[in-house]
Parts: sequence; structure tokens; C-alpha cells
Amino acid sequence: MLEVCYWQPGLTGGSQDTYVRHMLLRARSKGWRVVVFNSRGCANSPVTTAKFYSASFTGDLRQVVDHVLTRYPQSNIYAAGWSLGANILVRYLGEETDKCSLSGAVSMCNPFNLVIADEDFHKGFNNIYDRALANSLRAIFKKNFIKF
Repeated sequence: MLEVCYWQPGLTGGSQDTYVRHMLLRARSKGWRVVVFNSRGCANSPVTTAKFYSASFTGDLRQVVDHVLTRYPQSNIYAAGWSLGANILVRYLGEETDKCSLSGAVSMCNPFNLVIADEDFHKGFNNIYDRALANSLRAIFKKNFIKF
């Protein structure tokens, strides 16, 4: 049976990031097919609609899982999410409780409570991380700013 590993990176992460590529290499070395979902605007993916991604929107993830299942209907699909990607994945799992198509999932470094996580970003060393994420988001918005 074919094994497929679906990967959901963090807030501004994507298929080019070191932590994602490391996981991809490990999964591929085991013979798994790997799918990385780059959120709208991340990893140089274009934003072609007026809709961006957020922690509360699982529609894109659902579409990716459905696409993989259509392509590989006899496969086991395992999902892994990192940071905000983990948060989106867990939300998806909660929404899909009766009809989930995944064979398994893992949530890593999940900011389960986004309000508390945001408050923590403004404390101590996290300020540096907060600025880096904000700069990455600004770059995505600037690159994709179009009028709809």
C-alpha cells in the first residue's frame, strides 16, 4: 500500500524551509510520497484570490487532502503540522471527526491557544521571533498586493 505524508508548515513556512525539507527527505527515504501544502502566498505561491489563509480556515487543507485521495485512493495518508500549520491541522481533524480520511496525524509545536501565544510573542526573546514573523508576513502581503 502506498503511504503519503502530508505536511502543513507554520505561519510563513513552506516547502523551501529547512525543517520541511528535512522531514521530506526522511519520509522519501522510507519510500513515502510527500505532499507539502504551501499556504496562499507562502513559498512563492501566488495569491490569486481576495482570500488569504488563517488559523480558522481549513478549506484549503480539505481540498488538498481530497485531491491526494482522488489521486491515490488506495493509500494511507498521514498528516504532520508544525506551529500554525499544526493548529490548522488539529482544527481540521476536529471538523472531520465522523468522516476523516487521514490514517494518522501529528501536531508539533502547536500554539493551541492563539490569544495566549500572541501575548507570549511580546515577551522577552520572543520579540525577535515576533518581528521576524511580522516581516515575513509583510513581505508576502507586499509581493501579492493586488486589487480585486
